Amino acid sequence: MIQVIENYLKKHEITVADVAEAAGISESTLRAVFSQPVEEWTIKVLNGLALTAFADPGEVLAELQPRPVRYVSDREKQTIQVFHISNQ
Repeated sequence: MIQVIENYLKKHEITVADVAEAAGISESTLRAVFSQPVEEWTIKVLNGLALTAFADPGEVLAELQPRPVRYVSDREKQTIQVFHISNQ
């Protein structure tokens, strides 16, 4: 996770100190949080990142956490993912 957050901070030209100040968390605590998976972060950390990057917390989360890929098919509707297959 550390590389992901480093890339995010660099992309948005912000520092851990900036985020710590916005979130009201010490830098050392924030660095410890950044070493954990994003699913374990508090909303306070996510909001601090969002405030500092002038972004929506949902956008920050979407950028930091890759979406899981799930294969979905429906034989009755003849769909794979959401695409309809007209020919059986």
